[in-house]
Amino acid sequence: MNYTNLQPLRIPDGWTIVFNNSEDIDFEKISSKDDKLWLYSIENLLYITAESTRKQNMQTQTQKTGIDPGWYPDADPKSNYTLYAVLYDNWAEPLLGFTSRSKTEIVNMLKKRLFREFMPPNRFIDEKHFRKNHKGKPPTK
Repeated sequence: MNYTNLQPLRIPDGWTIVFNNSEDIDFEKISSKDDKLWLYSIENLLYITAESTRKQNMQTQTQKTGIDPGWYPDADPKSNYTLYAVLYDNWAEPLLGFTSRSKTEIVNMLKKRLFREFMPPNRFIDEKHFRKNHKGKPPTK
């Protein structure tokens, strides 16, 4: 991977980039016969985390949020971009899931979620309320 090919992203303060492999390639526009480019279509494009804290009942609570966009399954022209959000590394029950063939849609959804709903460090997510407002079962990983 070449750093000059990275997908431009806006990530607000408070997030830690664990890894960034998100090249500025739109897999939707690549021919399924172009084997060399499909090698770049990896599941783990980006992983960012943030911790939020709050005091409740004289106790300090810490919440860890993870955001994971990727191409699932990797190296497969029939795959999709998928964006997951999880609390406390609970991958069995993602807080949010979004799937699209469009890189633009995934990038826009990532920005929307980061700046509207997951804005750390002061954004402690009420999981029950969040799930109620975001009905629909997220895709399974």
